[in-house]
Amino acid sequence: MKQITPPRRLEIPALRRLIATLVALLGIGGSFGSSVVLAQSSGAACSQVGTDDTLRPLPADLVPAARRLFDLDASLSANYVRAATSLRCDQGRALMCYVGANLNCGKADASRSMAAADEYCRDNPEAVGIPMSVTGHATVYDWSCDGGSAKAGEQIVATDRRGFIADNWKRLD
Repeated sequence: MKQITPPRRLEIPALRRLIATLVALLGIGGSFGSSVVLAQSSGAACSQVGTDDTLRPLPADLVPAARRLFDLDASLSANYVRAATSLRCDQGRALMCYVGANLNCGKADASRSMAAADEYCRDNPEAVGIPMSVTGHATVYDWSCDGGSAKAGEQIVATDRRGFIADNWKRLD
């Protein structure tokens, strides 16, 4: 009787690479495929993903790059750096955003009307400016009160071509 050799067992990293390659070749999976690819090859994966506005957690192997890009103190744990840093892909390049104390990593708010700001002006009729605790840190405008209603003033932050606050994102080179 002929002995049957069991099939070769793929280890987890090899299996993940195989799945990522299949997903990339077949063009399936949408953000699932992108997430698998990014999980495997970190920043270099954006060359395969292209442009995708999905904010992803920072892979562990990019913690040193985040520390360097954002001049983060070595006393911050790697887990903290990963939790406070987002990654996205733009034209095949990896971009990172570190929230710090109050930076917005999501899309900018370019709306020229804001219910919370209107309410603030009604409640504070003598107010001139509206604090960011009311408008949020995603707004691109300097807000003020004009009588009992809010007024979007001059644009105070620039956005990139994808609608994110440009100064909050740094390119991983």
